[in-house]
Amino acid sequence: MPPEFDTDFDPRHGELVDVSPLLRRIVCNNPSKYTFHGTGTYVIGHGDVAVVDPGPRDPDHVEALLRARR
Repeated sequence: MPPEFDTDFDPRHGELVDVSPLLRRIVCNNPSKYTFHGTGTYVIGHGDVAVVDPGPRDPDHVEALLRARR
Protein backbone atom coordinates (compact mmCIF):
# COMPACT_ATOMS: atom_id res chain seq x y z
CA MET A 1 0.00 0.00 0.00
CA PRO A 2 1.54 3.39 -1.00
CA PRO A 3 2.17 5.93 1.76
CA GLU A 4 -0.35 8.69 2.24
CA PHE A 5 0.84 12.26 1.85
CA ASP A 6 -0.47 15.22 3.78
CA THR A 7 -1.89 17.48 1.08
CA ASP A 8 -3.41 20.03 3.47
CA PHE A 9 -1.53 23.22 2.72
CA ASP A 10 -2.69 26.83 2.61
CA PRO A 11 -0.37 28.39 -0.01
CA ARG A 12 -1.39 32.00 0.76
CA HIS A 13 -0.31 32.97 -2.77
CA GLY A 14 1.70 36.18 -2.96
CA GLU A 15 2.02 36.54 0.82
CA LEU A 16 5.31 36.38 2.70
CA VAL A 17 4.92 33.66 5.35
CA ASP A 18 7.36 33.03 8.20
CA VAL A 19 8.64 29.45 8.14
CA SER A 20 11.26 30.04 10.85
CA PRO A 21 12.95 33.14 12.33
CA LEU A 22 15.31 33.45 9.33
CA LEU A 23 13.28 31.74 6.60
CA ARG A 24 10.21 33.05 4.81
CA ARG A 25 8.23 31.69 1.85
CA ILE A 26 6.12 33.16 -0.96
CA VAL A 27 4.13 30.77 -3.14
CA CYS A 28 3.47 31.75 -6.75
CA ASN A 29 -0.06 31.17 -8.02
CA ASN A 30 1.03 28.64 -10.68
CA PRO A 31 -0.39 25.33 -9.45
CA SER A 32 0.32 22.24 -11.53
CA LYS A 33 1.14 18.58 -11.13
CA TYR A 34 4.79 19.64 -10.83
CA THR A 35 4.43 22.61 -8.45
CA PHE A 36 1.52 21.35 -6.27
CA HIS A 37 -0.12 24.63 -5.15
CA GLY A 38 2.57 26.75 -6.83
CA THR A 39 6.30 27.41 -6.88
CA GLY A 40 7.63 27.99 -3.38
CA THR A 41 10.16 30.81 -3.31
CA TYR A 42 12.21 31.01 -0.13
CA VAL A 43 13.70 34.20 1.29
CA ILE A 44 16.59 33.64 3.72
CA GLY A 45 17.42 36.40 6.17
CA HIS A 46 16.24 39.98 6.61
CA GLY A 47 17.58 43.14 4.95
CA ASP A 48 20.19 41.73 2.58
CA VAL A 49 18.65 38.37 1.74
CA ALA A 50 19.22 35.27 -0.35
CA VAL A 51 16.37 34.08 -2.59
CA VAL A 52 16.05 30.37 -3.33
CA ASP A 53 14.11 29.43 -6.48
CA PRO A 54 12.79 32.84 -7.52
CA GLY A 55 10.06 31.12 -9.52
CA PRO A 56 8.56 31.98 -12.90
CA ARG A 57 8.41 35.38 -14.59
CA ASP A 58 4.94 35.96 -13.26
CA PRO A 59 4.32 39.71 -12.76
CA ASP A 60 2.28 39.21 -9.56
CA HIS A 61 4.93 36.92 -8.07
CA VAL A 62 7.76 39.31 -8.94
CA GLU A 63 5.81 42.17 -7.34
CA ALA A 64 5.24 40.06 -4.19
CA LEU A 65 8.99 39.39 -3.98
CA LEU A 66 9.76 43.09 -4.38
CA ARG A 67 7.22 43.99 -1.67
CA ALA A 68 8.92 41.46 0.60
CA ARG A 69 12.12 43.53 0.49
CA ARG A 70 10.41 46.48 2.09
